[in-house]
Amino acid sequence: MSVDFESLSDVLKHPIRRKILLTLYEKKLSYVDLMKIVEIKNTGRFNYHLKILGDLIEKDNDGRYCLTEKGRMAVQLLQKFPERSTQQLPLRVEDAALIGFAGVVLTTINPIFGVPFS
Repeated sequence: MSVDFESLSDVLKHPIRRKILLTLYEKKLSYVDLMKIVEIKNTGRFNYHLKILGDLIEKDNDGRYCLTEKGRMAVQLLQKFPERSTQQLPLRVEDAALIGFAGVVLTTINPIFGVPFS
């Protein structure tokens, strides 16, 4: 499976695939060692992620996984643009009141919004 630039963001958005790439950036690892470090116990799931990584990874002559040049560039992108963690905030009373008011206005203007879905 070849990874093109357009699909790179899809490939890199999964935390397991990011962890595989970042781990292989440090050193070459066997299948079992990589699986342990990434903390996946299901081989099917692990193989799926390896397949999705496509030409970002490869096996060397000793059967250890390592990054291709393209994989190293992908890791450099990950390092320069780390994942932003988002924090979910609770709904404030003011926001809930505004949402409720908007619902009343929409129902008054167009009664179809007040019809329950079935």
